[in-house]
This record gives sequence, structure tokens and C-alpha cells, in this order.
Amino acid sequence: FQLNLNNGDAGAYYIKIKDENNNVLYSEKLTAKDANYSRNYRLAVDEDDLNSATFGVTFEVTSAKTNKTQIYKISSQTSVKKNIVIAKL
Repeated sequence: FQLNLNNGDAGAYYIKIKDENNNVLYSEKLTAKDANYSRNYRLAVDEDDLNSATFGVTFEVTSAKTNKTQIYKISSQTSVKKNIVIAKL
């Protein structure tokens, strides 16, 4: 997963990654060196879990300066589409 912070200013942020049961999978404090900061996260999620209807991961981003928190939810949805074509012979 890639997290892009596009804020008005650089600064320190607290990042929490939680699963669908609100368990903290990972947390850190990072310092964004500029207003547009990008960071990659790799989570140990197998394909069956990723395609599960109950899959849900949230990223909580809290500004150390303002204490304001923004929450982003990641979920997965799988669908199967079948097209049948009927032609008159």
C-alpha cells in the first residue's frame, strides 16, 4: 500500500495501521520533509484474506502539530462478470 500525504506543510505525523477488528498492525511517527510525502507499506495479507468480504484495513494519520486525525479505509471487492452472446443463425 502506498500512503501519499498532500498537506499544506511538512511536519511530524503519527501513522497507525489497523485491521478490521481495530487491532493495531503497525504504528510509527514519521517526519514529512515537504508538503507532498509518500511512503510504502507492505502488509502480510494473503490473497484469500484480501478477497474476503470482511477484509478491511484502516490508516489513521494524525498531525503532531494539530492533533487532527484523518482515517482512510481500504477494502476489497471482487466481482465476476459473465457475458453471454446469443446470435441468430
